[in-house]
Amino acid sequence: MKHLATAALIGLAMPVAAATFPSDTLRADTASHRLAEAKVTATRLLFITKGDTTIYDMDAVLAMRGDVLADVVRKMPGLELRDGTLYFKGEPVSRLMVNGEDFARGDLRAGLDNLPAFLIKSIKAYRRRSDQALRTGIDDGVREQVIDVVLRREYLGTWTGNADAAYGTEDYWLLRGFANNFGERWRLSAYAGLTNTAQYQSTSDEGAWSENGGAGGSSGLTTFKKPGASFFWKNKRPTDRAGYFKIDGSTSWDYRRHHDRNALRQESFRDAGSTFRHSASALDDWHETWTANLGFEGNLTDSTFVQFRPSFARTVRDNATSGRSGEWNADPTAFGASPLDSLFARPAAEGWPAGGSAVNATRSHSQSHSAQNSYSHYLYATHKLSARGHRLSLRHQLFYARGNSASNDLTEYRYFIAQDNRPDPLVNRRYDSRWHNFNQQTFVDLFVPAGRFFTARATYGNVTADNLNLQLGYRLDTLGGRFADYDDYLAHFGLLPAEPGWQEAAREASSTLHIDNHTQQHWAEAYVQLDNRRGLYAHIQSTLRMASERLDYMRGFGSPLPLHRHYREFFVTSQLRYETDSLGRLNLQYSYNTWTPNFLQLVTIPNDEDPLHVTLGNPALRQTHGHSASLQYDISLRRMRFVAFGLNGGTTHDATTQRATYDPATGVTTTQTVNVDGPWNLGGNLNFNTPLDRRGRLSFNTSLAYNLNHNVAFATGTAREATRYAYDSHRLYALGQLSWRMDKLFVQAAATWNFTTLRSHYAPAEGLSLCTAGYDAYVEWQAPWGMEFQTALRTRHYMGDTPAGLDRLSCIWNASLSKSVLRSRALTFKLEASDILGQRSAESFQMSSSGTAQSYSLRVERFVMLHVIYRFSTARDKDA
Repeated sequence: MKHLATAALIGLAMPVAAATFPSDTLRADTASHRLAEAKVTATRLLFITKGDTTIYDMDAVLAMRGDVLADVVRKMPGLELRDGTLYFKGEPVSRLMVNGEDFARGDLRAGLDNLPAFLIKSIKAYRRRSDQALRTGIDDGVREQVIDVVLRREYLGTWTGNADAAYGTEDYWLLRGFANNFGERWRLSAYAGLTNTAQYQSTSDEGAWSENGGAGGSSGLTTFKKPGASFFWKNKRPTDRAGYFKIDGSTSWDYRRHHDRNALRQESFRDAGSTFRHSASALDDWHETWTANLGFEGNLTDSTFVQFRPSFARTVRDNATSGRSGEWNADPTAFGASPLDSLFARPAAEGWPAGGSAVNATRSHSQSHSAQNSYSHYLYATHKLSARGHRLSLRHQLFYARGNSASNDLTEYRYFIAQDNRPDPLVNRRYDSRWHNFNQQTFVDLFVPAGRFFTARATYGNVTADNLNLQLGYRLDTLGGRFADYDDYLAHFGLLPAEPGWQEAAREASSTLHIDNHTQQHWAEAYVQLDNRRGLYAHIQSTLRMASERLDYMRGFGSPLPLHRHYREFFVTSQLRYETDSLGRLNLQYSYNTWTPNFLQLVTIPNDEDPLHVTLGNPALRQTHGHSASLQYDISLRRMRFVAFGLNGGTTHDATTQRATYDPATGVTTTQTVNVDGPWNLGGNLNFNTPLDRRGRLSFNTSLAYNLNHNVAFATGTAREATRYAYDSHRLYALGQLSWRMDKLFVQAAATWNFTTLRSHYAPAEGLSLCTAGYDAYVEWQAPWGMEFQTALRTRHYMGDTPAGLDRLSCIWNASLSKSVLRSRALTFKLEASDILGQRSAESFQMSSSGTAQSYSLRVERFVMLHVIYRFSTARDKDA
């Protein structure tokens, strides 16, 4: 594709920032000086384009003191941060780089939340080829959407960072900080986060503050602690010359203590009428994980490149859960507001409610402790065999994990309909388990040039997997005494018998398990590609996989049941892409795939560990075959106007689904995986962005997506021949977003709609519809007297076939006011209020062709916190 060398004069004209303290250089104030009677004002463009690269100038972006990269990307046309994912022109960004070196891949929060805005000179957005394509010079068709952050040179070789300490109402607290040192050939990063705000801050190796809990996301109360560090260093040699060497690595400790309360109301559609289930549970979970990884890469010669990346991890976890549940053949809410409480308040012999609609009730408690150590590595080597481009490459991956666990599960069942052969009323079970998992994959690729524009590739691959799981199960209730009484044993939970030999007396067949699954696969691939370097690219790849698999399986006592099988799988993928600067990019893909059933799905021995949910294997399962195709087109126009749309579809033969039977007297469900024909899907999407004024201060962005899924399923019934039916699921997603940028004011408003409807010949699921709408607003204002104000308003609105009592409308309002002090304004006091209106909803609602579910979870209610934030840099103050 032709790359334009000159920049298009497009974008938002913003005043040049005054060069004072680093954070001030980001402000969009007018920089002026007087020449006699004339006043000269300079302006800067927010962005320019060079070919397919968009470059944002940070000196033209309104930024608050203390902002990090995540705070400013929303103000850049074409960039969008949605649900923790960064998008550029509607396409997810998969890679974040700093000065051309990787900072974060996959989890971009590491860079978005740990890069201070005042460090950044500019941000480049572009597509790039994969690492392997760049190393070999052979285009593999992969394109990664990249954000490359260019730092200000005056901060290279200096330490910069941020420290935040906060305390608030209800004893909420937060401590976090990070420090970075970037050089021309190195980076050092350190971070630490500690909080009990339930802002479930899931960090990556470089440290990512994913605050989607207290801000209106995850449930429960979480104490979180995670310190870590990462680095990279490379020598001065060019990356394509002998002697080039780079090393990088990271380490972290992740500690979490999670406390949650949940309630769930479900309606399950049956062919003889719906059943209803209510449950409530309490969870306490504690775990800690240590991780460390290293990476080495370098050129042994001008023709040989090697990369090796080992990693280690150890996880220890403790879990305690207790709960109650009840099941009915009629809606129990018609008999009272608290059917679950009423069910447990009455003697089991009396039954509740009248008329025999109550089926069963359970109360349970469990505790477990587990530990696992794991090791993995990735090895890649490539060698250029000739000047014509013949190349030999090796790819090798290995994963090994070893662990053990011990758990106690205590469950009491009550049955309200008289019937013989009901499951036991009490299960007091002890598990002792250990496992190891081993998987290695080795591939050898030979690339052969075939003419001027063609390249052929032949690949041989070998995959070996060995997964061993040993589980010993004991029924303590069979020993009698306190072990056979729920309340008595609950008071001494975890107690094991002192008598020798109790293990043999209490061993249980259904929960004693031996699984040793060994797989050997051989791959053969043929690949041909066309790359004429004028915008046209095409490839076709065919893969044949020959596999041998052995399963030693035992549930119960005796010798394992040995099972063997041989199977073949075939895959075809193809791609045609054409792109130029003037016409945009057109991308067409097609694939054909086969999938083989999991060996455990074929086992004929029933799994009845859970007496209310029995699963059966199906040795008659067939391979699944699928076709899929997609068409994508996008074009970038002047002044950040862009359009992108796509179509996709697929069909599946011998798809798998679940066929279940239900006993209305005991509530026992028996499930088996079966094949069905007929599923297919069709979808489309559209993304569009345009400025609404000549200066580009007002812009509009929209996203539309539609998906139609045609499915085949079985209604859960009381007979083995369950009713088979087809249903269509229609889903429409729409986003409209308006952004307004001024010198000291940024306003953004958005509305989203998720509409789902079901069309089915199965009466209970016919015509169900649900629409979830969201209305969001965000305001950022650099107020007088050096004050900075931020506020966000998020509204959720349920519409459609929702149950009575659901909180259909909720509004989350967060706001903060901050003031920076000291000469350099490095110290900031920030008052933050979360959920000011106290409407953070603990409810959610889902629906499908098999039923509906209404859930309730523990949520952090509104709180106010005072932050003291210190931003530091060892770089010399420009004004000093």
